[in-house]
Amino acid sequence: VRDNGTYYDAFYDGRVMFPIINVQGNIIGFGGRIMSEKSNTGKYLNSPETLVFKKKENLFGINLAKNDRSGRLLLMEGYMDVISLHQEGITNAVASLGTAFTEEQAKIVKRYGGKAVLCYDSDDAGKKATIRAGEILTNNGIKTKVLTMVGGKDPDEFVRAKGGDMFRVMIEGAKPFIEYRIDEIQKQYTPTDAENTGIYDPEERIEFTEAAAKILAEIKNPVEYEIYAKRVSEKAGISIDAINASVANIRRGLEKEQERREEGELRRRKNESVRASGVDAKIFNAEQLLLSLLCDKSVYKIVAERTVTPEYFSVPLHRKLAEIIFNMFENFGNADINKILDIFDEKDRGNVAKILLDDKNVMSASKACIQPIEILIEANDRLHQEEMLKSGDLEALDSLLKKSANVKKNNKPKQYGGTV
Repeated sequence: VRDNGTYYDAFYDGRVMFPIINVQGNIIGFGGRIMSEKSNTGKYLNSPETLVFKKKENLFGINLAKNDRSGRLLLMEGYMDVISLHQEGITNAVASLGTAFTEEQAKIVKRYGGKAVLCYDSDDAGKKATIRAGEILTNNGIKTKVLTMVGGKDPDEFVRAKGGDMFRVMIEGAKPFIEYRIDEIQKQYTPTDAENTGIYDPEERIEFTEAAAKILAEIKNPVEYEIYAKRVSEKAGISIDAINASVANIRRGLEKEQERREEGELRRRKNESVRASGVDAKIFNAEQLLLSLLCDKSVYKIVAERTVTPEYFSVPLHRKLAEIIFNMFENFGNADINKILDIFDEKDRGNVAKILLDDKNVMSASKACIQPIEILIEANDRLHQEEMLKSGDLEALDSLLKKSANVKKNNKPKQYGGTV
């Protein structure tokens, strides 16, 4: 529903629709996969979240996969991957709902499978998603393997090209998650035409050992640690004692970093609460409206002309989003919504998507942005005036007031064509 009470189709840009069914067999939402490669609105788009539909708490296909008796779930990235595998009789395939894998979804895997095989895309983005999901799964005590596909970018393409039986063979050959991570690091230092037996350049041996030690430092099971520490030692040609010493140093650093992170998080929450309590609805809404328009080049140009900066945004999440958009325009000349969403973690991504994809029902973005800009400038001036008044700097306050009055009198905002 738009702000003016009218309705619009959230899936307007040409998508094939899938019903999303929960573990009880109830339809709780719908997902749409874009058919045009030129769209910048995201590959998948789901129904808005409701009391019964929460993306991070559900898995596509779990209503069928829960009945599989293999004791493991195959985790995919897309709905088409799941559908193609089920058509081939591989009934333990599921997918996250167009978002990064979550802690809540890991708990579902633990409840209905206990083991997991990650079958994500073979491109760079898929590898990053594999690492991220694998870490969440292993942290939840789930034995995790990774299927590395050849001859196809994703499971859907692979099954259509090679068939379901070949995919079953690939599943059985999946690597343990830790082994996959170590092998991915070694690929950076081993020629593709060489046997996977070791690294011989001294500098590369050091770099590989340091990178692998970071992975070993995360292993809590002592037996598992010993297995992979020996493997790293053999690959790098470094003694096991040197490996253990490197890991011990990393673990000490991680403990200190965790302590600093927790202290910083406490300070951040306190500051955020103070700021949030002082932001009235008018300023909050103005910030959100301006951010929803800011990816438009014409709006960014106006904002830059009025010398509005990210510091003008009082809500921390708004300020971070503004900084990212400003940086993208300054470095690349445009702002890509998909790339912006990828920067934010799961807890903030939904709010950011709501801001950027919200349909404000405006005909002219360049005119609609003028009012929120004026509100932010006025709030920023008022804040500076209050700071000067508290500090007793009356001369600077008088100068600022005269400057503000002069700007309002002689430098009225340019009129941009169009109507709201």
